[in-house]
Order: sequence, then C-alpha cells, then structure tokens
Amino acid sequence: MIGKDKLILILAAFCLVIAGLIFYYNNIVIPNVQQKTELQVRRDIDLNAMPKVKTAIVTGNQGIARYTLITEDIADSCISIVEIPEKYAAKNVVTDKSQLINKVAKEDLRPGEQILNDSLSQDVKWFKDFERLKEFEVYGIVAGEVKSGNIVDILVNYGNGDYDVVVPKIKVHKLLEGSGRDGNNSKAHPGESYKIILSVDEDQYRDLEIAKKLGVLETRLYIDESQPTSAKTFVYEKAVEKLNIIVENNKGIMDDEARGQIQNLNLSVDSMKSANTPENGGAR
Repeated sequence: MIGKDKLILILAAFCLVIAGLIFYYNNIVIPNVQQKTELQVRRDIDLNAMPKVKTAIVTGNQGIARYTLITEDIADSCISIVEIPEKYAAKNVVTDKSQLINKVAKEDLRPGEQILNDSLSQDVKWFKDFERLKEFEVYGIVAGEVKSGNIVDILVNYGNGDYDVVVPKIKVHKLLEGSGRDGNNSKAHPGESYKIILSVDEDQYRDLEIAKKLGVLETRLYIDESQPTSAKTFVYEKAVEKLNIIVENNKGIMDDEARGQIQNLNLSVDSMKSANTPENGGAR
C-alpha cells in the first residue's frame, strides 16, 4: 500500500508536470505556431510580405520583334529588371540584363511579358536571314480559334478529300478578315476568307504561291507550342507537274502566261536567294 504522504507527493509531481506542459505550450509552442501560421498567411495574401525574385520585363508600347538581336541599347530602352513575388515568376525567367545581351528573340516579346531564357537563343538559325513578311488568303481558321501569335500548319486543301502540309509549325504574325474571294478558290471553298500574315523564306513563299493555284489554303492549330512539328508533305516539283496537267486538261496545252508565271516565280526565288548571300552584301 502506498502511504498517504507518498500519494500526495505523486499527485503533486503529476500536477507540476501538467502545469509545466501547459506553460510550455501556452508560452512557447502555441505562439510559435501562431507566428508561423500568420507569416505563411501573409506570404500567401500580402504582396509586400511575399518573397521576391528579380525578373526581366518587356517595357514600352512596341515590344521586341521576333529575330531581334538584343543589344545593350535595346536592353536599356525596352527591358527592365523588377522584383515580383516569387509565386508569380515564370520558370526559367531571365533575372539579369547580362543574360540578354547578344541573344536573339526566338519569338515576339510583348509589352508586360516576363522574358524567359527559352525565348532567347545564340544560335544563328534564329536570325532567319531570308525570311520576310507576306500575306496570304486562307479559308479555314479552326472555327475562329486561330488568332495572331498562334502556331499553325498551313495546309492546301485540293477539294477532293486530299490535302498537303505546305508549311508546318509557323507563327501567325497577324490575322485579318479577308476582303472577298480569290478567283476560282471561292468556288472550291464557300467559307469566309481571311488574310494571314506570315514570316516566310523564299522556298516557303514559292510553295505557298504554287499551292494556292492548286487548292485553297487552310490552317491547322497547335494546342501547345511544345507539340512535335507536322511532317511537310507538299513537294514543289510534284505540284508544278500537277499544275501543268490541270492546265493541259483545261486548255489542251499550257499557255505561255501560265508557264511564264511558274518560271518568273522560280527566277524570283533564285534571285532573292542570290541577293541575300553574304558575298553579294546581303543579310548576314
């Protein structure tokens, strides 16, 4: 049997332990938890309390066009380094202007956008010496889903259930509503036409000019830019042969005007390529 005095001592010790635990939780554990919770809540909802990171932002009203070589002058006039909450910063974002100098913009950098390292390159292929802006008439824009800045394939629809990919995975520089039909294409495709502005090289320009004589141009929209590029199925040489056959079937023989158009197109493409070579003082 435990004596009365020992029982009182045990109860007293137990009460002291309980009191110590209560004191510890009330004065140490709970305040720390409250402080951490309050800090976390502030970080989640209070912009001033959120952790910040430096981010490169495009400033001004013009933005930076695709294929622009970013010099120190462009970086100083069109780009600012600002601190924004870490939770709002994009992955792989540029954090210092030194990361931008002598890089080439792989895509249009619009005002207010964060600049990603993925949007820049030092590879000369992004200079695109021979690319120029050109407008084309298209009849399919995926039920109105295609917008300026989207990535699309340009297809030629032959009107017989067959089609070819003429230019795969190209960015829409601008999309405008069309102003009427383009010759026989209006009969082949009753839908509304649109003017699409693309940055194309000489071969792409040549292919599109021939393709629109064989059918109507349409677009096929990429859901995400990371999707693999479609295979190009349009072959210029076969298209010229097909155009010759169509004209011969319609007129008995291909007239001089039609032959001249194809020859002039080939000469124009060849001369543009020759003029743009470094040996002739063209773009480098």
